[in-house]
Amino acid sequence: MKKYILFVYIIFTIGLLHNISFANDEPQPRHILVLNAYHFNYEWTFNQDIGINKTLTDAYPDAIIYNEFLDWKRFADEELLTKQAQLLGAKYENTDIDLILTTDDKGLIFAMDYRKVFFDNAPIAFSGIIEHTALSIIGNEDNITGVYENMAPAGALDLMAKLKPSLNKIIVIHDLTESGLRTYEAFDKDYQEHSLSHSTVVEDWSNMSFEVLLDKVPYLDANTAVMLISYNISSDGFLEKPEIFGELLSAASSAPIFSVDEFLLDHGIVGGTFLSGVMQGEMLAKLGIQILEGTAPDLIPHVSKATVYSAVDEDQLIRFGLKKSALPEDITILNAHFSFFETYKNIVLGTLLVFSLLILYILMMFINIQKRKKSESEIRRQKISLQGLNEQLETSEEELRAQNESLQEYQGHLEHIAKHDALTGLPNRVYLEEFISNHLKDSDTMACDQVAVVFIDLDNFKFINNTYGHHFGDQVLRIVANRLAEVNIDQFSARIGGDEFILVIDNFKTEKLLLENVFNRIKHAFSLPLVIGEDYITISASIGYSLYPDDGSTAEELIMQADLSMFNAKKSGKSKYMHYDPSMSNALENDHLLISHIKNAYENKEFTLHYQPQINAHTDEIIGFEALIRWYSKDFGYIPPDRVIPLAESTGLIIPIGLCIIEQSIQFALEMKKKFSSNFKVSINISVVQLLESNFEDELFERLERYHLDPRYIQLEITESVLIETSGTMIVKLNSIRDKGISISLDDFGTGFSSLTYLQKLPINEIKIDKSFIDEMLTDSKPAKLVDTILYLAKELNLNVIAEGVETKEQQDYLLDHGCSIMQGYYNSKPLPIEEVILFCEKRIH
Repeated sequence: MKKYILFVYIIFTIGLLHNISFANDEPQPRHILVLNAYHFNYEWTFNQDIGINKTLTDAYPDAIIYNEFLDWKRFADEELLTKQAQLLGAKYENTDIDLILTTDDKGLIFAMDYRKVFFDNAPIAFSGIIEHTALSIIGNEDNITGVYENMAPAGALDLMAKLKPSLNKIIVIHDLTESGLRTYEAFDKDYQEHSLSHSTVVEDWSNMSFEVLLDKVPYLDANTAVMLISYNISSDGFLEKPEIFGELLSAASSAPIFSVDEFLLDHGIVGGTFLSGVMQGEMLAKLGIQILEGTAPDLIPHVSKATVYSAVDEDQLIRFGLKKSALPEDITILNAHFSFFETYKNIVLGTLLVFSLLILYILMMFINIQKRKKSESEIRRQKISLQGLNEQLETSEEELRAQNESLQEYQGHLEHIAKHDALTGLPNRVYLEEFISNHLKDSDTMACDQVAVVFIDLDNFKFINNTYGHHFGDQVLRIVANRLAEVNIDQFSARIGGDEFILVIDNFKTEKLLLENVFNRIKHAFSLPLVIGEDYITISASIGYSLYPDDGSTAEELIMQADLSMFNAKKSGKSKYMHYDPSMSNALENDHLLISHIKNAYENKEFTLHYQPQINAHTDEIIGFEALIRWYSKDFGYIPPDRVIPLAESTGLIIPIGLCIIEQSIQFALEMKKKFSSNFKVSINISVVQLLESNFEDELFERLERYHLDPRYIQLEITESVLIETSGTMIVKLNSIRDKGISISLDDFGTGFSSLTYLQKLPINEIKIDKSFIDEMLTDSKPAKLVDTILYLAKELNLNVIAEGVETKEQQDYLLDHGCSIMQGYYNSKPLPIEEVILFCEKRIH
């Protein structure tokens, strides 16, 4: 019997050791450091990073890519570079770097100087450097390969020769930076070897200032062309984006402009042969993949193939009378023109037939609708008359007293919702931080056990919303909130946004059994199935926690550490809990990647606007539209605005995106006026980041003047929280905007923090009743009273009122009966693209 037990023990031990060995053999993710010589917003660097990241993540989806930017073009200071090296050394002290990829000269030099000191002597692959410069930098250093930055100005010279056979002079404009001089050398070399050198002369205007160049180019003769290359800073130190300078130069020039800089395409130049940052990055990443797969860098030949392509802008060809027929067949053409009728002749004829039938159908519908509207109009007139009589009879001292009580109740409600979540009724982040701060003081006084801050995030909640809809998701969040409140431990529950909840637990014991008991209770609350209507689902959550005083001494620190540990728990497989550890690093690769796609989406004009009609329910007339941004990414799918806007605000991209929204909304207002001979007001949501821009007001009115649109037909929508954060500055700026004719609407009214006294000072023309009140006013007396009070308050303050989120006829009828006539919501129409807006208006406008 003893021998049998010994045999079983040996077999068990061998199996355990095998499992441990197998677990240790799991492949670890590759750590790749990308050192960029210039800053992130520099177009060349940004495009290289796109090519690098896409190619690497396709080959190694689990790789961890670190992007660092030396910003050498703007801050060329060796002392600063030394400090940055020390910072990166500390930052990656505990990280094993498998590969270093560099972009441009200073990135390679920096990597060579410090890889042995800070980066485990990792292999290097470079890009963005011409051949002789790269070889002089590398010298005798080994373990390095790379991609040469070989431009092809000869291609741009070929285009000049084909498009302007009578060309006799070429004006070259470049700056005196390292990049500018290097690019000019490449141009001069190709020019000397080109046939144009026998029939043309070259004039170098690089020493002229920005203003002088703009003064001279309008007087160039017809046999001249301009070559604009690497112009970032003028000879007198004036710094401007190359795209903006290209547009200004093109607008002034009497001669066509060519270039080798890709980012000038679609900014006024005729065309050229362009070095592609994306292709350069893709080629560099392919070298990196060879190294990661085991090939030594010294055995990989440097890539000298030029990563270029040729392109022209047909708008500019037409402007300068250049013949498209002279172009080679394989060239890329921007803004290509074509004959719609000749291309789609059959479709056009078929569409005209369908349209004729549709007009006939609409005419018949119109006659029928007119009859019905006549009857409805008489009913409404009688109803309004009865309502007026009823209001006069009901006005009494008791009514006034009840209204006063409603106002006081509403004031109390505002104070309550300032600290509570509207969906679940739990405390919000403001209340949570206040509670933790006060609680930590009490804990110190009472000398009790540790206090735990537990961060809970639902797993795959986005899938629930996408599959069942947001209304279903809201019900899930309410059930989760109730279950957390019933966990029955000494706790405080809060919802801080989305699917994120926080518990604050007193007398928290760190002994293993007690620790597991606490989290098993929490996990049990999530393990029970959720039955909503006919649907049956199960959910899980990832949990992270931090302890006071071990992990932090303030509410902000404890919440941040708990959030970080939750993130690591989710990353390690979800449905787990994890304690904060100082070695955790806050990985922001996903946000960084999404930010780069947002920038790319803006430049590729992927953002679109949908417009939701605002209807006067008394007259059934359209009075305006709200412009709402939409983005469908080919990589990520539909990205909701509440995800896009915060990231755009954090990077400053909200400024150009916001101006684009304003310009498209103005064009939409003009298009609607042209088609329907009606002036519709268009409401535009404005971010606090935009309002804080010193030139926001100038940019806004410049576009109105450019398109000749009366400011009365544009309305800005703001939120109470925007005004509370920077009330003095905002009130002054908004007063100025409103004085010039643009109306101001206060969105989501009733969900912010404004007092009634403060509300009177705001320069607003209109308030929008928040959807949360509309949803519950027919089933709950409190929301109904609040709606009545808001309408009374708006009337006293002489403000217009719009009810948003109106989804049923019963809701609309209730609002009409209580004095609100302007509606916005799915009952009348969802947000529509402009093509569907036109169809919607054609059916309603008579």
